[in-house]
Amino acid sequence: METPQQAVVVSGGNSGNGTIIYFRTNDPSKPLMLSTSGAQECPYCRAAAIKYFQTGVLEPKCPMCGATRTATYLVTPDVGHQ
Repeated sequence: METPQQAVVVSGGNSGNGTIIYFRTNDPSKPLMLSTSGAQECPYCRAAAIKYFQTGVLEPKCPMCGATRTATYLVTPDVGHQ
């Protein structure tokens, strides 16, 4: 599996204090999901992550569950620079 380069972090909301991370895969309509214990997936947040992977547009707040959404990117450290 290729190293994910983009992800959407969904935190808080009506589902409690849980966090869900959606990673972009080769098929942007089928993201890989990781979650903390007790986090419940919101279908609106999942759809927003899919939309972000397809268009680059992400709404920062979910109108359904109130969760905060943040786009993240893989940053490769400059190992040679000191």
